Amino acid sequence: MKIVDAHNSVVPWDESAFEQLYGPKMVEVFRPCSYDNIVAQMDRLGIERLITWNVAARPELSSLCNDWTARVRDRNPERFIGFCSIHPAVLDEAIWEIERAISELGLVGLKIHSLVQGISMSDPNVTTLINNAKERNIPVVLHVNPPTFEEFQPLEKESNLSGEVAFTRDNFLDTMRSDLCDPVHLDTVVGTYDSPKVMSAHMGGVFSKRIWDSKISFHTAGASKDIIEWTCRHLGADRVIFGTDLPFFKMDEELDKVMKADISPKDREKVLSGNILRILER
Repeated sequence: MKIVDAHNSVVPWDESAFEQLYGPKMVEVFRPCSYDNIVAQMDRLGIERLITWNVAARPELSSLCNDWTARVRDRNPERFIGFCSIHPAVLDEAIWEIERAISELGLVGLKIHSLVQGISMSDPNVTTLINNAKERNIPVVLHVNPPTFEEFQPLEKESNLSGEVAFTRDNFLDTMRSDLCDPVHLDTVVGTYDSPKVMSAHMGGVFSKRIWDSKISFHTAGASKDIIEWTCRHLGADRVIFGTDLPFFKMDEELDKVMKADISPKDREKVLSGNILRILER
């Protein structure tokens, strides 16, 4: 079965660029994201391809992030797919950098990380950039707060929605949150670009009824096996995409959740590679 990791970061192997992008406090955190370590894990786990980016924490880092992502892709283009990262704060520069990253560097998607970049998903600059991605017909990955137990509780009372899973707080990720990344902001995103090519990280928004009728997709990184199963059952496996997000989650554990999930072989194939490959081919 083909496996594609749709959510990861391969960091620069040049030490000075690595420190410049991630800062002294985060350098050791991101050590596991070295090229050699990720390739070794891909080989061990049978992951054929991987989507990578380096998040631009400040506007002046966007070009450097994208240059390094392109270098990773060029080092092994059969296995690595590069998405660009831009900081939305300076809009004209951000639009220029998307053009450069897509047209000159050959990157094929856009990553916006409101938690790291400190700007809401519904900010007008972000909306403009998402619309730019729509016009280019490229995928967009957004960091969205993971689902909460409180979001599920109203659904639990509706037997047709709760399904067979009795969720507890242990099913939910309690980190990586910010008001800037609240699923409520997905309303603005969907109003701009309603497509499977818009991917919500960490399954953010899967318990938000207002998002159910949209076409957006959800990355599995950090989600429990039960949430993956629930989403495949109620929203459809066509909307679920496998990702790992090293160093915050372990690649083998993230893959294990999907492999052990109580879903059909056909749905597992969709989650592990079929859905993201279809998105990239369009």
